[in-house]
Amino acid sequence: MRIPKNAVILKGTKEGVFAYLNLSYSFRTILKALEKKLSEREEFFRGGNIKFISVGGDLTDEEMEDISILLKNKFDISGEFQPKKKDEKIPEALSEGTGSGDFKVVRRKIRSGQSLHFKGNLILIGDVNPGGEIRVGGSLFVFGSLRGRVFAGETTGENAIVVASRMKPERLQIGDFVLESENNKRRDTISVALVENEEIKIYPYKNLL
Repeated sequence: MRIPKNAVILKGTKEGVFAYLNLSYSFRTILKALEKKLSEREEFFRGGNIKFISVGGDLTDEEMEDISILLKNKFDISGEFQPKKKDEKIPEALSEGTGSGDFKVVRRKIRSGQSLHFKGNLILIGDVNPGGEIRVGGSLFVFGSLRGRVFAGETTGENAIVVASRMKPERLQIGDFVLESENNKRRDTISVALVENEEIKIYPYKNLL
């Protein structure tokens, strides 16, 4: 398994050691990357403390527990999980290889309790399970099932679209418009949600060609 260098970035500061977790990658990849980087400098990190900051979303309680178990059992390290501050600068390496311009490609599954945020347009290769949430400034393209909550067009407004291979979201909002419950039917073919006449309409992709 090839482990991306920017899945986990370790940074030492006067406040201690920080680990920035790039949630563009799957949790399995992040965990492997963390283990590899700690193993490379095990003598330095052993017995210490690491502060974890998630970039591009949130970890679930289960994922934080998995990280804590790895730290304690293999490296005798304690961990703290901190939210990313709005004005906090993150290592530039975190943005390398995950997208270009205002588009970003993410390969992961968004499970219940997880969230993923991006200021531009997002291409997700994976499912959005019930209880999962995605917020994007522009449009969202899901190569998988969309069954969680989606907030698109937070920057572009009603010009955004949402496309998914299969669609039955818990909530779908584009700009200021919310999909009415009576129109939220299960769709098992590629579908496109867009704002039309001040309401969200969903069409089969083939009908728009």
